[in-house]
Amino acid sequence: MAEQEFTPVDFWFDPICPWAWIASRWILEVAKLRPVQPRWHVMSLSVLNQDKPDLARGVPGTAGDGLGPGARLYRGRAAGRA
Repeated sequence: MAEQEFTPVDFWFDPICPWAWIASRWILEVAKLRPVQPRWHVMSLSVLNQDKPDLARGVPGTAGDGLGPGARLYRGRAAGRA
């Protein structure tokens, strides 16, 4: 029997985004049932949306989210591992 070929799935996520956490758990469940291979990439919604003030409002890690230094520290640690 031929070995099953896996489809790579690039998964970009912000480490402090709760929706990314939920989606990451989902794709791991999918990988148990389907021939997919997740490939993980860290990104920052704050940096991605920094030139879009209306979109950045309420995004974790931005000035108005109340997370402040803790979010920056977590992102810094994640960047150091990349």
